[in-house]
Amino acid sequence: MIGANTIAGEFTLLKYPTSLDPGEDIEIKVDGNLVDLTKSWLDFWSGYFTAERVGCRDGQIFGGNGTVIGPDYLPGSPPTLKLGPMPSASVNIIVKMWANEDFWTSFDWDDPEGAGWEEIVTRTITIKSKAEAEAVGLPWTWIALGGGAIITALIVSRVARR
Repeated sequence: MIGANTIAGEFTLLKYPTSLDPGEDIEIKVDGNLVDLTKSWLDFWSGYFTAERVGCRDGQIFGGNGTVIGPDYLPGSPPTLKLGPMPSASVNIIVKMWANEDFWTSFDWDDPEGAGWEEIVTRTITIKSKAEAEAVGLPWTWIALGGGAIITALIVSRVARR
């Protein structure tokens, strides 16, 4: 347990597409800050972003010193987690931010808590497959054409009666 639960954190950016075509790359832009008011400016510690879906995971470490740490990046280029190509079905992705008091500890996917990592923030997101979305309902163009055909048929039948 880190600092007797003195660490708090929040995502300041969690940007992802709501839907993708099958085969397009799944990329999640993420940023956040970890805060521990018990730290001095001499204390170096680290954080780690993770994203996981069935069959794929990615992560990125960040570190710093003092009471607040977060990745420092150039504007417009936040950390990006890549989760491979989009399948033909929607995917649920779990995005987490972790903290570790030891600046030099690597992230252990099999046992993060055993390596001293503490889960601070978790979000679950869903990205829909465009192929799945189109299969669920008729495209609007077909509905519009069908409605237009019905109205045309009614007009023709009314004119034919006269």
